[in-house]
Amino acid sequence: QLGNENYLIGRVDYNLSASDSIFTRYVNDRAYSHDPFSGGPVPLWPETHHTANQYANVEERHIISPEILNLARVSFVRTREGSDLTNNEPGLSFFPDRKNGTISITGLSPLGSSIFLPFYFVQNKFSEGDDVYWTMGRHSIRFGADITRVQSNLNAPGWLGGEYIFPSLQAFLGATPLIFLGPSPNLLDGDRDFREIDSNSYIQDDWKVNSRLTLNLGLRYEFVTNPVTALHPLYTVTNFLTSTGWTLVPNVFRNNPALKNFDPRVGFAYDPFGDHKTSIRGGFGIFHDPIAPRTYSSAYYFDPPFSSDVIVFPTFPTPKFGASPPPSQTNGVDYNTDVTPYDMQWNFNIQREIA
Repeated sequence: QLGNENYLIGRVDYNLSASDSIFTRYVNDRAYSHDPFSGGPVPLWPETHHTANQYANVEERHIISPEILNLARVSFVRTREGSDLTNNEPGLSFFPDRKNGTISITGLSPLGSSIFLPFYFVQNKFSEGDDVYWTMGRHSIRFGADITRVQSNLNAPGWLGGEYIFPSLQAFLGATPLIFLGPSPNLLDGDRDFREIDSNSYIQDDWKVNSRLTLNLGLRYEFVTNPVTALHPLYTVTNFLTSTGWTLVPNVFRNNPALKNFDPRVGFAYDPFGDHKTSIRGGFGIFHDPIAPRTYSSAYYFDPPFSSDVIVFPTFPTPKFGASPPPSQTNGVDYNTDVTPYDMQWNFNIQREIA
């Protein structure tokens, strides 16, 4: 297996004046690898992996006064990952316009290409943000906000070449498969292009109440718009108990699950005897984990206009599909969810210097 990676990083720092400075940084990371055993132990279906990532950031630091510091920044992030099949063997082309499929025989290693090829994931993030650091007497206050436009483009058509499953070697020699997995000719569109806007804001106060006690008080709000699609439609099963087919929907979720993503936090540090030998500390915080594209995208890229069908006792070597297969699977998150996953974390400890 051969792999190559080229990595480039550059950074420039410049002082505009005694109170202003700026820096910019750029990273370019590209890699390529070759896997001769894509779908099994026979090296006839090699797989190539490509990644191409770019990161750019510009930040300006401005000293407003001896007590106030402002940081403004803009950034761009582009990540790309993809894999493809570099060879075709005519004996395993179940469809004339698709790359090789796979044959699985119970008790033996699979024959053919990987069932997940080809695929690609490309994501662009455009971010702007600002943070303020303000020292005011006994208070060290920080507050800020950022906004990020997220573009997630992907195509992950699983089982595109099709997979025949045989229950035994005898069934394979007799050309009598048990199951076929693969998308029907009229449901091949696996392209998805999700769009969302992430907005985060926060305020934090580290308050030195006296020489013995310091309090940490903060609040963060993590808002995410209900994702939409740019060009390709979104279909889902809206109710697993009552739905009898796919439904065209305008957003990834019925209701935005990020409307209540408030994250309070509080902490303290206390020196009970004032001799700096005993420390009592504690803290509590709520931390939301917004449902990101890496999670919800899997709920849609196996749904129409792409659908991987299951045919029992199929014809061989060319499967026959019905007019319109019913919903056979859906993946990922619940369309009706209206909450974002979160953690509640707390701690309490006492430390004492003995000698």
